[in-house]
Amino acid sequence: MSEFLPPPDRSRFRSLRDGDVYRLKAPERLARVFATKGPYPTTWDAMREFGPLPSGRFDHQQPGSPGRGIWYGSVSKLAEGQPANAVTGALAEACADTHVVDRSARGRSLVILEPIRPLKLLRLDSSWLSAAQGNAAIASGPRNTAQEWSRAIYEHYPTIDGVYFRSSNHPPSGCVALYERAVDALVSASLLMRLDNPGLLPYLQDSCEDLGWPLA
Repeated sequence: MSEFLPPPDRSRFRSLRDGDVYRLKAPERLARVFATKGPYPTTWDAMREFGPLPSGRFDHQQPGSPGRGIWYGSVSKLAEGQPANAVTGALAEACADTHVVDRSARGRSLVILEPIRPLKLLRLDSSWLSAAQGNAAIASGPRNTAQEWSRAIYEHYPTIDGVYFRSSNHPPSGCVALYERAVDALVSASLLMRLDNPGLLPYLQDSCEDLGWPLA
């Protein structure tokens, strides 16, 4: 039986400790795979304000609170300090619905960037979560409850840029959900390519081998 994630109780949200926060800064990188076509086309740096979407685990939008935007990506260094393949993490999150990396679907593109300022991220893999009476289902269970947690975190911690969590689709990967507070850190891309660009093929093949997913 999977774990049940209770609704957030803000009275259990403690003052943040050093171990509760991941301060992600250059030269560490973020990667994101995003769609330029289809139902929700976007650009590499856009904070999606439309939502919450059923697929958006940490979407914090809500009626009556305009201007809330969200950006999902993966990291090149885990909060614990180990290196990670940010491209693999980005693919794992973007293609989890089919478990197929389709290079031509929805005009998917890859961006890799370094934030121009440190990002202050609440670690959902830290003891903060147990102290708040949450559990690992926040990253793998029903998304509507995780969205409630994200809204509560956003409102309770006004200096947090987003949340850091381990991918439930590829556990070795670390992922981020950035709130619109982080938009000033996402200024320039060091790489921006369509997934069907031949130059990306070797990297996609390596990631798909790790994921165990076919490349189409």
